[in-house]
Amino acid sequence: MRISISAENVGKSLSREKKINECKGAENRFASKCPSSVSPHAIRKGAITHHRNNGWPAKAVSDRADVSQEVLDKHYDKGTQSEKREQRKEFMNNL
Repeated sequence: MRISISAENVGKSLSREKKINECKGAENRFASKCPSSVSPHAIRKGAITHHRNNGWPAKAVSDRADVSQEVLDKHYDKGTQSEKREQRKEFMNNL
């Protein structure tokens, strides 16, 4: 069986096809070696950032992601003061 690994499904430019039995990442113990592997932290950070950028209140994201407000503000809420103000305004208008 052959699989095609392409830029559109892994986010990287790979120039050739790989056979599953030749790919070290096809084995469970080497899954992190797969070129299309994404760490759980990257997925978590992406989800938290996505929710904050789409107007979720910080308290809701903090509770949902089980992360303190302090950590959320320090590591995930990277918008400018203007962007943060606009998010608060939109949230208040939607109440």
